[in-house]
Amino acid sequence: DLLAIYPFMTYIFPIFNEVPFLNIGGFKVSGKSKVIEFFNRLCFNAESTTNTSPSALFRMVEQNLCTALIDEGEKLTGLEKDPDIRLLLNACYKKGGTVNRWNSDNKKADRHYVFAPAVIAAINPLEPTLFSRCISIIMLKTTTDKGKRKITNKSWKWQELRDRLYRFIFTSSKDIQDIYENEDFGSLNCRQLEKWQPLLSIALYLKRNG
Repeated sequence: DLLAIYPFMTYIFPIFNEVPFLNIGGFKVSGKSKVIEFFNRLCFNAESTTNTSPSALFRMVEQNLCTALIDEGEKLTGLEKDPDIRLLLNACYKKGGTVNRWNSDNKKADRHYVFAPAVIAAINPLEPTLFSRCISIIMLKTTTDKGKRKITNKSWKWQELRDRLYRFIFTSSKDIQDIYENEDFGSLNCRQLEKWQPLLSIALYLKRNG
């Protein structure tokens, strides 16, 4: 259910104050990369960091409100030599987050406003600050024929699904925002409430509207 709802959130996340990240964990060959590939086909303006520089990702997050997809995120431990991606993700969690980058052309610091969803697939544990912004899912290697399934251009009518998700922005965002702002989410509080409130708001809307 969580993996199904997350793409919905990437289309309307600007209505929320915080946006949860997903940490897809598990051993090798447990399906983490397949989940990233699934999100790459459905999430709003999905961008993979495997072929994108940190500076380019800063600008895409700011200008395109992209969904950052990070496969093989084992280096996001707090000990990496180049922490730019991790620092960007930490800032993306809250609306109004900013990242300052030095512009060598005009000798000034550029401020980038970054707020965006992210999905991180990794075997090793993430740096604690980044991990606290994540909802974690541990993948297990299947022993059934489900492991033979592949995601291809012919797997689903991807464009039709994306068209429906775009319509979702205009037909549902106001009602979901009302739920988000007014619903009582029980015992959830602090960071747990921040992370789950957007997703639960969408789930309640879908449940109430069949």
